[in-house]
Amino acid sequence: MYPPIPSNLLKQRAELSNWKRKTISEWLFEFCGLYGSRIALQDEAHSFTYTQLAEKIDARAAYFVSLGISKNDRVTMRLRNRVDFFVCFFALMRIGAIPVLALPAHSINEVIGVIQDSASVAYIGHYTDEPHEELILNWLDKSEHVKNILLDVLPAKQLMSTSLHPLAPANNQSLSEIELLSKNSEPEEVAFILLSGGTTGRSKLIPRTHSDYIYNVEMMSAHSYLDGSVRYLAALPVAHNFALGCPGVLGVLANGGTAYLGDANNILSLITIVDTYSITHTALVPSLADMFVESKKLGVSEFPSLKQIQVGGAYFAPDKAKSVIDELKCELQQVFGMSEGLLCCSKRGDSLDQIIHSQGSPASSEDRIRIVSSDLEDVAAGEVGELLAKGPYTIHGYLFNEQANQKDFTTDGWFITGDLARRRADGNIQIMGRVKEQINRFGEKFSPTDVEDLLRKGNKIIQSCLIAVPCSEQGEKTVLFVVNQSDLSESDVRKQLLEHNLSNYKLPDEIKLISQLPLTPIGKTDKHQLIKLYEV
Repeated sequence: MYPPIPSNLLKQRAELSNWKRKTISEWLFEFCGLYGSRIALQDEAHSFTYTQLAEKIDARAAYFVSLGISKNDRVTMRLRNRVDFFVCFFALMRIGAIPVLALPAHSINEVIGVIQDSASVAYIGHYTDEPHEELILNWLDKSEHVKNILLDVLPAKQLMSTSLHPLAPANNQSLSEIELLSKNSEPEEVAFILLSGGTTGRSKLIPRTHSDYIYNVEMMSAHSYLDGSVRYLAALPVAHNFALGCPGVLGVLANGGTAYLGDANNILSLITIVDTYSITHTALVPSLADMFVESKKLGVSEFPSLKQIQVGGAYFAPDKAKSVIDELKCELQQVFGMSEGLLCCSKRGDSLDQIIHSQGSPASSEDRIRIVSSDLEDVAAGEVGELLAKGPYTIHGYLFNEQANQKDFTTDGWFITGDLARRRADGNIQIMGRVKEQINRFGEKFSPTDVEDLLRKGNKIIQSCLIAVPCSEQGEKTVLFVVNQSDLSESDVRKQLLEHNLSNYKLPDEIKLISQLPLTPIGKTDKHQLIKLYEV
C-alpha cells in the first residue's frame, strides 16, 4: 500500500541519534505514564489528565476491535476540534488501524473522494441535522465498502444497510478485556494519512509513518521551546498538519503541557480561551493573527500570557508580521511546511528582518532543499525557482497514486513541492508563490477546477474561471469570472454552486459576469488578463 522505503533513506534514519524507533502509541503512553495527573487535553465540555487520556484510548481501542476494525484498516475521521478527535486518533493507531484525516469543512464531494481513494472500511464523524450532513450519511449508508459509521450524535433516522454506532462505547468495563493489537505495529509502518490540498480537485493521500512523524514533532518542539508549562491553543483544525504536529497538540503532549481545543470560526471564543487559560502558545493563519492584533488594539484583550504565535498556511505580509511582534509583545515564528514533510521556520537568534521577510530555514539539519528552474537545474543564489525537498521525514510517494508519484517526485527521490522560493543571502528561505495551480483561502487549499467543474454540470454556465487575488485579510481572495449567457445573474451562479454542495471555503468571494474569457496565444484562459481586469 505504501511505496517501499528506499534503502538509502532507511540507512540515513538508522544513523540519526535522535530518530525514535517506536510507534506513536508507545511514544504517547510513555508520556501518559510520566505526566499522569497533569491536564493533557481540554475542550468546551471535557478535561482529561494524561492518565485519563490513556484509559479513554484503551477503552475506545477495545470498542473499535469489537466492531471488527483491525490492523491496516483505513478509517476516515472527520471530527471537529474536540477531545474525541485525539481519543479516536490514538485508539485507531493503538490497534494498528490507519486514521485518514478528513477536514471538518469537507462536504460530501470531498468526503466521498477521501473514502473511495483510501478504501476506508469505517467512517468516524460529527453529525448535525444540516442538509450536507444528511447527504453524507445517505451516501455512507449506500456504500459497499464502509461497514461501520460512528457518530458523535446519532440521527433520528435509522440506516438501511450500514451499521451505525455511537462514537463512544456505552460501557467501558465490558470492553476492557478485549485484546488490543498495539504490539503488531512497527515504527516504519504507516501510522496515519494526511491529505494534500491537491491541484486536480481530488486530495492526494499522504502516508506518514510512526517514526517519521515523531521526528517531525520533536524537531518542531525544540524550535518552539516547549516544556511542561506550555498551554497551547489549537485554533486551527487538528486534522491539519500544522496544528497536529508542528509541533501542535502532539508536541504539547510530548512535553507534558496542556492543549485546549478551539474553533477557528469563532474569534471571540478563541480570545476567551486565551484569557481564561493563560494560553502561552498557538498556531494561526494570517487572517486569525490579524484578528488577534485588532482585538488588542480595540482593547478586547491584552493577551499577557502569550509567549509565541506561529503563523503559516498562507502569505503573511511583512507589515502584518511586524504588528504581531509590536502589538502582542510575543515571539513570532513564521512557519512554512507541508504535510508531505519538509518544515521551515524562523528561529531564536534570527533578526527582525529575517523573521518578518522570510519563512526561516529547515527545521532539521538533515533536510535538503534545492531551488531549480523548469528543467530542474539549480538556479543561481538569490534567484526564484521551484522548491525541491528531500529528508528523513519527507515522504517518497503518495498512497494509491502512481500518476502523482511519477509527476511529483524525481527519479532520484526529490519531492517537487510546486512552491516558488528563493534562498536569501542569509540562508533563510522566502516563499514567493506557487508553480502549481492551487488556491489558498484562509489556509484551506484547493484547485480552481473544484469550482469550475461543478458549473459545467449546469445548463447555463459553460465557461468560467476562478482566480485568486492577493488579500491582506485572507491571504488570497477568490474571484469567479463567468461568461454570461441567457440573462445569467450572480445569484444564479451562487445558487448552482450551493446546489452542488460546494464546501463553504471554496465558494467565491466575488462573482464577475463577462462576455468572454481572455485567451493566451495557445488558446488557454489568460489568468493574468483576468487579474488585470479585476484590478481596473
